[in-house]
Amino acid sequence: MSTVKIYTVAQLPSLPHEIQHKVFERLSFDECKRCSQLSRAWRSAVLNWPGMWRCLQMNKKFRYFQIHCDRIEKSALKGIDIDTYSGKTILWIKLVSFLAKQNFNAINWARLKIDFLSKDTALMFLNTCGNALSYLHISLHLARKVDFAASVGPDMFVQKCPNLTKLTFIGPIADVTEWRPSTALKNIKHQRLTDLALVISNIHDNMDIVTFLKAVPKLKYLAVSYNIAHTTSDPSFPMELQQYCPDLATIVISDSHISPYGFLDTYDEYKPKCAQ
Repeated sequence: MSTVKIYTVAQLPSLPHEIQHKVFERLSFDECKRCSQLSRAWRSAVLNWPGMWRCLQMNKKFRYFQIHCDRIEKSALKGIDIDTYSGKTILWIKLVSFLAKQNFNAINWARLKIDFLSKDTALMFLNTCGNALSYLHISLHLARKVDFAASVGPDMFVQKCPNLTKLTFIGPIADVTEWRPSTALKNIKHQRLTDLALVISNIHDNMDIVTFLKAVPKLKYLAVSYNIAHTTSDPSFPMELQQYCPDLATIVISDSHISPYGFLDTYDEYKPKCAQ
């Protein structure tokens, strides 16, 4: 006759992690939060459950995260999903400063919808988790020029994120006339980036897309807005595509004046879903 062992609620933190995680997966964020208040053992189990910090947003979860960050393993935070349009970019800057100070360096995906991005903030973010990032979606709403901001374009992320496999960059770019991607990408041969999407609304005739092609030889999917594609009127461009990106299988070109974001909606499918 088989024996069934009964566990009390207080004993759950002593169960194998696989069983704990199955329990937590069935709970909402608020329910997990209440569980963490039962005891120190419960708190440790909840805070270090990987699913708890699979996605961090600027909501009540972030406030809870700030309070208990010293008790959370640095490898637990895997992703951030930030939407700070309409003048709330200061929240994004504070978040980056906080993550850098606490050294949460295992973030491997990020979706950022922000008004503008300064070079200082971008570098702070990349110095913290650039080596871990494999997916990055950046959507900038304003080409705002501020004293501490310099041109930040997609070339910075190709240069600073060696494990990036998918990059979406939606402009505009501040100081676009001073932007020189060829300088940042000189001698760069990114060995992992396979998906690249670029919508830079204030680009006209000063972007050399071939610079990017040379830097991303493993590229399989390229999506660009029409104004970027228009800069590639050189008849040798198809041969350059084949030469620099031999694995390229799909090219998408969209009229950015009609729908600067819409053609990426179905393309951008990698982003993990955030727990509620």
